[in-house]
Amino acid sequence: INDPFPNYDELTQEQIDSLQNAYQQQRAEMRSWLIDLMLEDETNVREMMSLFWHDHFAVSAQGFNYPPAMYHYYDLIRENSLGNLKSFVKDMALDPAMLVWLDNRFNRVNNINENFARELLELFTIGEGNYTQEDIIEAARAYTGYVTNGLTTYFIPDRHDYGEKTFMGQTGYWFGDDIVDIIFEQEETARFFARKLFQWFVYYNPDDDSVEELAVILTENNYEVKPMLDALFKSELFYDEHYRGAKFHGGIFHVVAPIRQMYIEEIIPPEGHVKNVILLYFQEIFGQAILYPPDVSGWSGYRNWINTYTLPYRKIFTNSVVDGYIFDYPMGFQVDVLDLAGQFPNPNDAEQLIDDMILYFYDLQPTEHTRQLLLDQLLQGLDPYNWSLTIPEAEERLKGTIKLLMRYPDFQLK
Repeated sequence: INDPFPNYDELTQEQIDSLQNAYQQQRAEMRSWLIDLMLEDETNVREMMSLFWHDHFAVSAQGFNYPPAMYHYYDLIRENSLGNLKSFVKDMALDPAMLVWLDNRFNRVNNINENFARELLELFTIGEGNYTQEDIIEAARAYTGYVTNGLTTYFIPDRHDYGEKTFMGQTGYWFGDDIVDIIFEQEETARFFARKLFQWFVYYNPDDDSVEELAVILTENNYEVKPMLDALFKSELFYDEHYRGAKFHGGIFHVVAPIRQMYIEEIIPPEGHVKNVILLYFQEIFGQAILYPPDVSGWSGYRNWINTYTLPYRKIFTNSVVDGYIFDYPMGFQVDVLDLAGQFPNPNDAEQLIDDMILYFYDLQPTEHTRQLLLDQLLQGLDPYNWSLTIPEAEERLKGTIKLLMRYPDFQLK
C-alpha cells in the first residue's frame, strides 16, 4: 500500500505490462477487502457512512491507475466517516487521489485550473446556486501550489498565488483551508450536508423543516457528524411509516445485505480469483461498482437502481444465493435455509414462519395476496399443521419460498 509511483520512462514495455497486471490484481484485492469490511464488521454505521462518503467525494480508480493512492483515499474516508466535516473536507482536498482525479495538481499561479474548486463548491460542500463563478476562480487561486507523488501531497511555494482574494464576500490572502473555513461559515452548508444525509438514510425528497432541524444540530455541534446521525436515528421522522420502503436498495447494498441477513459466513472463491469476485461482478451489473463511481457526482441512485436490465439480474443474484450456483457456475457460498428458518421463534408453524420472514426481509407489509402466495409455495398443498422443518421436503420448499420472497418487488425496497 506504500509502493512508490513508478517512473514509467525507466521501464521496458514488458515491465510496464507486468506492473499493470499487478495493479489490476491489487485493485481486485482491495475491492474484495472493502466487501469483507461490509460483510464481517460488527453491526454499526461505519461502513454504511464510508460508502456514503465514497459516493459524495467520488473518486474512481478508472481515473488513477495507482492502487496505493486509492487505498489511502478510502482509508481517509473510513477514518473520517463519523468525524468532523470541516477537517474532513480540508484533508480530502489534499488527498493524492483527489488531486489527480480533479486535476488540482496542475493548478498553479498564472495557470489556474478550476476543476477542483468548482466541485468543492457544487458537489462537496454548499451546492449550486450558493456561489458565483468569481468564487470558483478565487477558490482555485487559494488552492494553487499543491502537487503529489501519489502517496504524499507537497506544497510548492513558487506555484502558489499569494495575491489578495475575495471569496464569498471576504477578502484576504487566502489558502485552501481558509476557503473551507469560509464555506462552513455559510448557513447553507449545513443544510447541504443535512439534505444529503436525509436522502441517503430516509428519502430522496426531504422536507425543508426536517433538513433545517438536522442542519441546526450539525452547526451546534461544530459540524461533527455523529451527533446529527444520533438525533436522526432516534427521531420520530426516521421511523415515520410514510418513509418505509421509500428507497430502492443500491447495487452494493443488494449484494451485501442478503449475505448478512442469511448468516452466510464462508465464501470460497473460484481457484485463481479474489475472494469476492462473484459479488464484485454483480455490483457492476447492478450499476454500483465500488471504487468505480461513474463520475465526480457519484452514482445517480434513487430510481436509477431499478431498470429493465438490473431488475432481472437482481432476481438472478438472490436465486443464486439460495441455490449456490449461477448458470451452473459455483457461487462459492450458499445459504443454509434450514438453519436460517431455525433462527425464527416458531419455524414449525407455517403461517407464523411466513409472517416472521416477511417482517425480517420486507420493510413494508405486503398484500394478503403476496402473503398467501408465499405460504402456498411453502406448503405446496400440505395442510399447515403438517408443516415442520423435519419433513423430507422442508429444505427444498424453504429454498423455493425464500427465492420467491426475494423476487417480489417488496424485497427491492428499504
